[in-house]
Amino acid sequence: MWKNTIKIELLSDLCSSSGESLNAQIDIDVCYDDYGLPYIPGKRIKGLMRESAEELADIGLIDEKILNIIFGEADHKPGWVDFASAELEDSNSWKRAIDLLIEQGAELRNEVQEGQEGREELLAAVAEMTHHQSVLSQFTSVRSQTSVDEYGVADDGSLRTMRAVNSGQKFSCPIRIRMGEDPQGATHASDEGAGSALVDQFKEALRRSALNLRHMGVSRTRGLGRVACRIGSEMWEEVKPTEPSLSDNSGDQKASSAPAILNYVLHLEQPCILQTAESAGNKSDIFIDGSRIMGMCLSEARRSDRELLREILNDESLIFSFAYVSDGEKRFLPMPLTMLRVKDARGEERGKIFNLISRLKDTGLNHAQEDWLQTKLSGFDATFFNGGITISESTIETLSVDKQINYHHKRSEDKSVGRAGDEGFYQLEALKAGQYFAGRIQGPRSLLERISALLKDKKLKLGASKTAEYGRVAYREISIEELPMEESIAVKNVEPACLDSEPRQYVLLLHTPLIMYNDRAMPMAEPNVLKQYLSSAFTCDEKENGCDNIQIEHIYSKIGAIGGYQRSWSLNKPVLPTYVGGSAFVISFKEPVALDCGPNRICYLGERTKEGYGEYSLHPIDEFFAWVKTMRNADLRDVFQQADDSVVSVDPYISMLQDYLLRYADRLGREKSKSASLTRASAAGRVTLMLKESETYEAFKTVVGKIKTDAVRKTAMLWIGIEAFDDSVRKLSHAFGELLPDTMVASEDFEDLVLTADFVEKLRTNYLDSYLTNIRLRIRKKNQATNKGANKDIATQGESV
Repeated sequence: MWKNTIKIELLSDLCSSSGESLNAQIDIDVCYDDYGLPYIPGKRIKGLMRESAEELADIGLIDEKILNIIFGEADHKPGWVDFASAELEDSNSWKRAIDLLIEQGAELRNEVQEGQEGREELLAAVAEMTHHQSVLSQFTSVRSQTSVDEYGVADDGSLRTMRAVNSGQKFSCPIRIRMGEDPQGATHASDEGAGSALVDQFKEALRRSALNLRHMGVSRTRGLGRVACRIGSEMWEEVKPTEPSLSDNSGDQKASSAPAILNYVLHLEQPCILQTAESAGNKSDIFIDGSRIMGMCLSEARRSDRELLREILNDESLIFSFAYVSDGEKRFLPMPLTMLRVKDARGEERGKIFNLISRLKDTGLNHAQEDWLQTKLSGFDATFFNGGITISESTIETLSVDKQINYHHKRSEDKSVGRAGDEGFYQLEALKAGQYFAGRIQGPRSLLERISALLKDKKLKLGASKTAEYGRVAYREISIEELPMEESIAVKNVEPACLDSEPRQYVLLLHTPLIMYNDRAMPMAEPNVLKQYLSSAFTCDEKENGCDNIQIEHIYSKIGAIGGYQRSWSLNKPVLPTYVGGSAFVISFKEPVALDCGPNRICYLGERTKEGYGEYSLHPIDEFFAWVKTMRNADLRDVFQQADDSVVSVDPYISMLQDYLLRYADRLGREKSKSASLTRASAAGRVTLMLKESETYEAFKTVVGKIKTDAVRKTAMLWIGIEAFDDSVRKLSHAFGELLPDTMVASEDFEDLVLTADFVEKLRTNYLDSYLTNIRLRIRKKNQATNKGANKDIATQGESV
């Protein structure tokens, strides 16, 4: 694999539209992340690069045959080149600076709560500086425009506002070339010479396409979006696969082949699109199903270890479970459908949980029934719980999956049309980046160790649009645990003496969707089909039909559907009905039985269990989370955090504080003007004009001092006094500098870096302009009120006459 970076410099303002608006302020907004830093989506860059390459292919500067290999074919084969989103060159420095300020803000908040004085203003400043809109304003500007008719008059309702990234900003778009399959299906991984020659063609084609790319974004024919792109030919870096490091257990062949469970966690470094079968690809699943995990492992093995690929395909004992949302360590499971919460609850009521199982008369549970009669309950949507592991006597932890919606468009085939057609706009729902998903793989220990070594320290890909801004995940092994040899749940007859000690009712809880077929090989999600599968799963040694006594007494279920897309065949997979994860079934037996069950006893039922479908656990009914009464959100653990010893640049702090001080000066000017003495409107206008014509504050002060009218001059000199303003700015800058790490810069030196001579002049001008503008507004309102009163008196006098 080879990696490089596309360097993008903005030669004019750029609006890489996100398709969203901001309240009533911005109609067309740019793309920006949670920090407020603008970026250019990788999917857009890939499309522009392909369009540029096609133009060069038309004039013979690029071999047209390699375009589909580089960029892929829609709905058929992915390209060999991955494009990430382009971020600001110093985005990492900005993110670290913002994170440090947020941490300092939390400490300041504790100091304020403890009653320390003089920290409220600094806390408010830090909160405003780290807000994503404040950060975004430092890289962007807002412009308004309208359309006019043939007479030059603005059309009604045509006023619109657009935000654009300022010219001069520099972005970096990481790209990588990975060995894949050509359109004929032949891989070049084994043919090193042919693969190297083909990669050289890719490098040159990408370099020329980048040089030919000169415009991007909205209104590129109206002066926006002019860019300069380049890929350094000498900057290509080959990334060789790391050798897997396996534990030395070759001396114990029995332990090596013993069944085990690999527990792992995935970190979403990019948004991940996991298209569902029910939404025609417009919505994303809230979990990573086992087939995607297995496909990811097979894809990596195909590139680097063909022997491991064959073993994964041939080993029938391998089970790839679903990966569910995680706090970084534990695998959370779908909330049982028997658990409900108060509808539209507030305060402490939000954390209460009601379990429908406790309402069954034969559970023997003593729950107050009056709470149910007066309470409106609702289910949980996209909520997962930590498998029943308690954090207190009656509380469980829960997590929800965060999603985002990104808007994209496809340009018209006619390149003379500079916009998308009516059917060119579409949206993609994706799992939000930064989340953790934990899963498990069951199989022989030696094979699990090789799979874990295969995935370790690699940038893996999942879901749709993997070659453009989506799908990059990181893998981390949690543990490899031995699995008990007898995994199936056994049903045994119990002697009459044990009747009172053994429960006769159980709750079967599904953790993943359950696929079943009836006797006619039709996919069904019905109780009678489930009963047949349970009869087959619960083996009995004593008699052949000993499991016919199974009864399904209560059902708490929801019907869903699964499907998929087979890229190699360009066909959709069949859509199958299933019982969704979280469905619960109360089952009983006509004869006494003893079951080896509990929340930690995971088994599989139904079809396609190798892909993780049909995972369930069995619970005695009087132990089915009877203790659960409340819930709370789980705390996330950053298990992928890597030590970063690099020095944080002081530039982001300087930029953030200066931007805040400009807004602070404007606000302070408005506030101080409320108590200022007033004079004639013409005098205020004259002083304002003097401010605009003066280059420095001292020159402005000299001009104001030459006003001939004594009363006006004295009032104006009071207006332009800035001693208190300068003092407050210095104190705020010094206090902010004390928040920075000592290893970065001293607070005194930081104050000098922020309050440069030019910036101080700009601050004073901002403050005085706001001050004088609001004074003129007060004078105007006063005059209007006076005139209104005079007109009223004249009218009154006229009526009396």
